Amino acid sequence: AVRTLERGDLCETFSLWQMKLVLELCESRVLQQRLRDTQGQGRGLLLSSEFLPVMKSSADRALDRWLC
Repeated sequence: AVRTLERGDLCETFSLWQMKLVLELCESRVLQQRLRDTQGQGRGLLLSSEFLPVMKSSADRALDRWLC
């Protein structure tokens, strides 16, 4: 989905919707609590807190372009 978004190849939006679901999950309270709990243990999550807003914005813009 990230590669599709980078290329601008938006003939299908299935992968973008999958990515939006993952991003929404990562923003959920449960996952945010888990992130806070694992920070002191030297382990992190697959998606960093810096990555989430950038990808969410990119996915939203791509879907907006596709819908217009």
